[in-house]
Amino acid sequence: MDDRQLPLYESIDQAIDARVRGGILPLTRAAADPIVRRGVVRNPKGWTWASDKFLTSPPLFRMDEQQIRVFIERLDMPVSQASGDAGFFRDSLFLPARIELCRDIRVETFEGGHHLHLEGAEGPIARWLLERLS
Repeated sequence: MDDRQLPLYESIDQAIDARVRGGILPLTRAAADPIVRRGVVRNPKGWTWASDKFLTSPPLFRMDEQQIRVFIERLDMPVSQASGDAGFFRDSLFLPARIELCRDIRVETFEGGHHLHLEGAEGPIARWLLERLS
């Protein structure tokens, strides 16, 4: 297991700023706030990440494309996919083909990025999901 030193911050605000600047995907300060607040702990030297190191480790099992296709083809329940217009899969090369494999899927794109549920789209997403349940 990796023994890298976790970053240390003097304040939660400093940790939020670091998350906004250093994330792989763009993230607003408002969206970063709850992520950071639930992910840091205070120690005698300041604030640091309380994350499980296994979350950033390579997975023990990874499906190849054929396994993914078979898995999707065997889904026998309704599927709802909510994506952000500026999200991670915005210009995905593989997603359209995988959507085609799904028997009962509806796809909607909302304003926002990868964390669109923290960027103001939670109301529209909830209403959209509830439509399927009624």
